Amino acid sequence: MKKVFAKPKSRTHAIHGQNGHLINSWTDRNSGVLWLRDLLPGILKTNLNVNVRVLTYGYAALEPVKIIGTRLMKSIAELRNRTNSEGREIIWCAHSFGGPLLQAAIGLGSPSRDIQTSTNAFLFFGVAKNMGLESLGTVLALPEATLSDEMRELRKGILWLKMGSEAFEKLREHLGWKLAWFKEVKDKEGDIRVLGVVDEAGEKGWDRDGKGDMVVRLGKTHDAMIRFASAEDDDFKPVMKMAWTVFEGAAS
Repeated sequence: MKKVFAKPKSRTHAIHGQNGHLINSWTDRNSGVLWLRDLLPGILKTNLNVNVRVLTYGYAALEPVKIIGTRLMKSIAELRNRTNSEGREIIWCAHSFGGPLLQAAIGLGSPSRDIQTSTNAFLFFGVAKNMGLESLGTVLALPEATLSDEMRELRKGILWLKMGSEAFEKLREHLGWKLAWFKEVKDKEGDIRVLGVVDEAGEKGWDRDGKGDMVVRLGKTHDAMIRFASAEDDDFKPVMKMAWTVFEGAAS
């Protein structure tokens, strides 16, 4: 775990995707701007008088997902206990595979209720709402005796993620967690697909799903969607707008 900004009132925990890096994944390659450190805290402090402590979490992609998720929750719980910060609001950021990993970890692997009850919201970047587990149903259906050791481990991971997703949904309804989903819309050739989505304020790129979650569509590729060169980045503005709403609610 890496601390990137520390003047705490609220806490933001950021989790990268598979084969990502706890710092580089969130850093713009040309400018060197790490928006979780260089943009987000300053904007929140200036406009909302909110001090936020930002920590990023890294993991080895080859480890079993249950071990990664359990370690994540344990390390955060230990940090909160050590710093006497139980009860402090938590806002989560997760990219790609970090999304289902986080959902399962907080749904199944949390060692204390503090993390769950202190959580206010989740900002998911490039995360499938159904986690893509339906397409892996054939793996779950295969007879145990026919599986190799590698496939058995894969199935264990899928089952843990699936159970974690179900537990996450129950918890979010019970605890009232807010969710924002940021979706990439630029394909590999760099063309932006026409979406035609308009929200109540008349701004393109916003949508609401059936649960009242916010869906924000960005004009970046999957890998680039969590890197911003400056506060003037057209894709950072809707991200900051959503973060502003979340932190404003947490501070009230």
